[in-house]
Amino acid sequence: MRRLLVLLLALAACDTAPPLPSVASDCAVAEYPAWDTSDYVLPFPPGHAYLLLQGNCGPFSHTSGSAIAFAYDFQMPIGQPVTAARAGRVVWVEERYRDGDTQSGHENGVLVEHADGTVGAYVHLTFEGAAVEVADLVAPGDTVGISGHTGFSTTPHLHFDVRAGCPDACRSIPVTFRNTSANPYGLRAGGVYLAL
Repeated sequence: MRRLLVLLLALAACDTAPPLPSVASDCAVAEYPAWDTSDYVLPFPPGHAYLLLQGNCGPFSHTSGSAIAFAYDFQMPIGQPVTAARAGRVVWVEERYRDGDTQSGHENGVLVEHADGTVGAYVHLTFEGAAVEVADLVAPGDTVGISGHTGFSTTPHLHFDVRAGCPDACRSIPVTFRNTSANPYGLRAGGVYLAL
């Protein structure tokens, strides 16, 4: 369990994840689940809309070949509710770092393990911003934390990704969201996404 948490924490810094060997060219051949029947909803409450700063295989830190190639960064002011994108059990919580502490490794966040063994990561939460504890069960839409600006982060935002293969080959995977506009190939950077 400790090894899993160390690996997941290393991946939590959306701006610092080390590149891994490319798996079949990542985004060029990625298969996304059908968005209208996706297991996932946007990680914020219905009625809220946010700009997507960086999407999958982005040019900054979600580059093709990196462990977080299939991550999403939503521009989100400090203090906004962050909600579970899928049902699961909380397996890790960090909330001791202060906003503006942009040191790598100082990311507050919550990790939720899903029934299929994948893990949803909600990263850069505010100081004492976790709304859950380890072992809590969450349903889609339940509040898991409050947005912030912690760890290696250039602006307040919510980093969200889903990881598979942990702890040995932990990598983000393509996901879509059923409660927003059509996104058959995932969300696109520069788009504003409203949670319905």
